[in-house]
Amino acid sequence: MKKLFILFIIVTGAVTEFTAQNIATPIDVKISETFKDSKKMTTLAFSVEDGKRGVIIGRNYNKGCYIEHYNEQLKLVEEYEMQMDNKRSRILDAFTKDSKLMLVEYLQNADAEELQYVMHKTDMDKFVFESSVLFSIPFSEYKKNILENIWSKSIFGMGKEDQDASGEMSVSRNRNYIAFYQDIKDNEKESHSIYVFDKDLKKIYEHSFSSDIPDRKFTIQNVDISDKDGTVYLLGRTSPKEAKSKEDGGKYFYELYKIDASGKKSL
Repeated sequence: MKKLFILFIIVTGAVTEFTAQNIATPIDVKISETFKDSKKMTTLAFSVEDGKRGVIIGRNYNKGCYIEHYNEQLKLVEEYEMQMDNKRSRILDAFTKDSKLMLVEYLQNADAEELQYVMHKTDMDKFVFESSVLFSIPFSEYKKNILENIWSKSIFGMGKEDQDASGEMSVSRNRNYIAFYQDIKDNEKESHSIYVFDKDLKKIYEHSFSSDIPDRKFTIQNVDISDKDGTVYLLGRTSPKEAKSKEDGGKYFYELYKIDASGKKSL
């Protein structure tokens, strides 16, 4: 049975006061027509504004990513189906630059024996993608079969890999910098590599760091990037043995790191 899919946008200004009885700023909600999802089961991969009050969204499904462009009235004006092997790749995120739509794919390339971060670029008016490898990491330097482990854990609650193992990316608020953070193969302690690029997609620095914490007990909670100089602020959470205790459960340790070209320090 095909699922129904509804696209809606919520637009709001700065809210100075918000309570259950009082909304200081009116909220404008736009809802598209209801239509059948022909891909049966999809999950939202990204959504970006097109600069013309429209929106571009990407929906992952089992054979790739379905990309749709809606105008200000939420009418579908352009669509594209990107074929992917979702057992070994996924779209991390998307952003816009110089009227271009930029997609970043996380790909396990078995032929090249490396993990690749692939940039897909296209005009927003017509989806014709050009692709290039932004950077890559040899299989020997990171955890193999990560996506399969994460898929098993997310569906069946199985696996012992830490939740941030598959690699992620963050973009600074004004899109001046992009940071990629990748878990590195190490069974005894938590190890990561950070790669930071500027708005012209030139790498400005990379940094690897580790902590004497078992890998599966550490999770990256949040990453923020300074628009001024590309400094990365990373919030990590450690799960001690007491976290699973019935008496003392739910207690975690948090640590904030500052990472830049000169190295890492705890704040």
